Amino acid sequence: MENAIEIDNMPEHFFATLFASMFIGMISAFVGFVFCDSKRKVTIEKAKEISCDYKNIKKVGVFQNNSKEFILKAYNEVGLDFVQLHGNEPVEFVESLQIPVIKAFNLKDKDSINKMTQYKNINNLVGYLVDGAKGGSGEVFQWNWLKELSDDII
Repeated sequence: MENAIEIDNMPEHFFATLFASMFIGMISAFVGFVFCDSKRKVTIEKAKEISCDYKNIKKVGVFQNNSKEFILKAYNEVGLDFVQLHGNEPVEFVESLQIPVIKAFNLKDKDSINKMTQYKNINNLVGYLVDGAKGGSGEVFQWNWLKELSDDII
């Protein structure tokens, strides 16, 4: 996933399809379906309808403190390739999903790095998403904090 682009719930899925198709073959393309509280939130039914148009694009479900049952239902019914967890999901919860997970972390301070290390031995964890103190705010974290991570995490 060296060259990847994620397209999150564009208002008109036509534009998402057009945009993504321009990059197929050049980079890995992803489309994200937001299932947590957000102005971009979609229902499982709507995500299923839209996802039919994405045959060669990886589908990611974005969740935040949702129940295991809801996450697995969305994963199976929409045909997601990954789930991206943005909440306070503990290690045990992530392990119990037994599906490919990308875990998001908000780096508020240097101590936030320690939380990431707790997840490093989870077999179904396929990647990390590192964001500032409040995801989507445009607030940047101190990149030098990542130097604290061991090589087996990055």
